[in-house]
Amino acid sequence: MRKRLATLLLALVLALVPALALAQEDPTVVQVGKVSYPLSVVSFSLQSALDLAQSLGEVTQEDVQTAKEETIERFIGMGIIENQLMRAGRNDFSDSEKELLMAQARNQYEQIWQEFLRQLQQAGEDVTEEEVTRWLEEQGYTQEAIYRDLLVSERQYRMFELFCSDVMVTEQEISNYYLTQYVETDEARYANNIPLYEKEILMTGSEAFYTPEGYRGVKQILLAFPKELTAQLKTMARGPLQRAKDAYDKAYDALAQAAARGDDTTACKAEYDAARDALEQQQKAYADKQAEALELLCGTTDEIARRYAAGEAFEALMKQFSTDQNHIDTQDSGYLLHPLSEYWATAFRNAACALTSPGDISQPVVTDAGVHIILYVCDIPSGMHELTQEESEVLAQSALYAAKTARLSELIEGWKKDYTIRVDASLLDANLY
Repeated sequence: MRKRLATLLLALVLALVPALALAQEDPTVVQVGKVSYPLSVVSFSLQSALDLAQSLGEVTQEDVQTAKEETIERFIGMGIIENQLMRAGRNDFSDSEKELLMAQARNQYEQIWQEFLRQLQQAGEDVTEEEVTRWLEEQGYTQEAIYRDLLVSERQYRMFELFCSDVMVTEQEISNYYLTQYVETDEARYANNIPLYEKEILMTGSEAFYTPEGYRGVKQILLAFPKELTAQLKTMARGPLQRAKDAYDKAYDALAQAAARGDDTTACKAEYDAARDALEQQQKAYADKQAEALELLCGTTDEIARRYAAGEAFEALMKQFSTDQNHIDTQDSGYLLHPLSEYWATAFRNAACALTSPGDISQPVVTDAGVHIILYVCDIPSGMHELTQEESEVLAQSALYAAKTARLSELIEGWKKDYTIRVDASLLDANLY
């Protein structure tokens, strides 16, 4: 199960604090009792929050102010925790505890490093190991930074032991927690935004706890064009067809702008008509070349259709003929596809959605990838994701964690009056970049 707990103390870390030597002049931004946090640490955490927010959309000045206030509150909370642990004699770590946490930090860093390298390679990036390491360091991801993060988490769990050991959650509370924190969050985000669901879930292989209505499972047998025709199609698509599309778009924009200004559109309309005709000619030439490729494969497509109609398993035909060997397991529901999908070629999507019943297969469909024969496998149930036993156990732990965090947050608010708290928020303004 993906961990997406938006809890106070988990967010205290917000981003891994920078593993950089503190500058000689590093004034204190937040001081709580005996604990202080310097500008380098607090500003890095704030900037990380703003970078994350900016990756999700435009950040306003009001957002910046809110993030600054929330960051300061997080560090105040961290300071209270450290002071409370000092009082209890639990704030220090033995050498063996530090060694264990450092080993965990090394393992986590290696996982992050390998995953980042894998994603870059999948995207076709040619990078060296040194470049991967340097980029991660620039983002604050180092073994030392992860180690500091683990220290914060360990202090949190010590606080749970000291002050929240009596907190329990019922089955109903766990169910409500799942609905509000996972299902309803995903439903609000994805129910009416299929492109976003596909970008964030399907294309990344992530797990969602709500499936939008209208998805079906499909499999395909993909037949590659002969190499010579593939090269010709690529040349046409990247050359004359693309130039014709660009000319058409330019002529369309010019005509629209002239009409909006109230100018005489005669010349623009003539250019637009000529560009449209030229584009249609290139599209026809490209379609004719695709049809030529399909004709060369018609013997294979006819054999596949005949053998499937005679009762042979589609997966067996996939194994023999398809260049796409994904979802070849008979128990696999295949690719998820929706009528509003933007991830698939239009011809493929339309053909798959035109199939009326599970078990139906399409006529051969031509795209730039080759010739497709599509199987309609099943309808994908919409709504809430039903948890497995393992997921249910993880959910129960998450719900308990959230309940203890809520209790600890209340205690922190009550402890604030026991400490002298000093904040110089103005120091953060000059350090945002």
